[in-house]
Amino acid sequence: MKAYVKGLGAPTWPSICDRQMSGWLWIDSTPGAIHVASVLKNRPMEATHMWGWSRTEHVRLRLDRDLPGDGIVGARLRFGRDCPGTGWEEADVTDSRVRAWTQTDGRISATYPPSLVNHQEMRLWEVRRVPSGASVVSAPLTFIHMGDMDFIDGLVSSIGESQSRMTVSSEKGCA
Repeated sequence: MKAYVKGLGAPTWPSICDRQMSGWLWIDSTPGAIHVASVLKNRPMEATHMWGWSRTEHVRLRLDRDLPGDGIVGARLRFGRDCPGTGWEEADVTDSRVRAWTQTDGRISATYPPSLVNHQEMRLWEVRRVPSGASVVSAPLTFIHMGDMDFIDGLVSSIGESQSRMTVSSEKGCA
């Protein structure tokens, strides 16, 4: 199994809301700062980053009113044996099981929503290449997955890499 990444181009907010994700997490400058939802409706006015996940796809978004169009750029991550289609590229991905900091350990100043308190363990994937059609960034793109850890553990073990690291790279796109 391989990891594939694709830029979202210039998506609109309705096209983001139409994505079939199991969950969404975002950070913004409103009170609370960290939000989790299963369905997106109104665009968060002060959000900077959003992550979406499902069993088939992971999405990472950057929201900034100074960006062209709807002010959204992002990328998609999928895992599979074969290339998902045109425009997808094989990716170098680092896989980590991480724990969210607690509200009381002094590392953050945010109020967790109740749905996040019970999901302190999550999967984090860092993509080291910027896919075609995505903005150039100085840090790796991060994708997350919360919940359904048995499924994710099965997915990662089927990739067949050791030490929780997948290194799949290609100089060319896969389709």
